[in-house]
Amino acid sequence: MPSAEKLLAMRQVLQAAGVAFLGQDGSGKPVVRLHASKAPHVTNLAEGEGGIIGNSEM
Repeated sequence: MPSAEKLLAMRQVLQAAGVAFLGQDGSGKPVVRLHASKAPHVTNLAEGEGGIIGNSEM
C-alpha cells in the first residue's frame, strides 16, 4: 500500500489533469469524473502516423 503522502501526490496530479473525485458509491468504490483538461491537446497526427503507441517495439 502506498504511503499517505504518495497517495496525496497522485491525487493532486490526477486533479491537475482534470479528474474530479466525487466521493464513493453505495458499494464503497470511488466516483470520479473527467473534466476538460487545462493542458493543450496535441492530437493532430499526419495521415499514417501511429503516434507513440503504434511505433512502440516490445
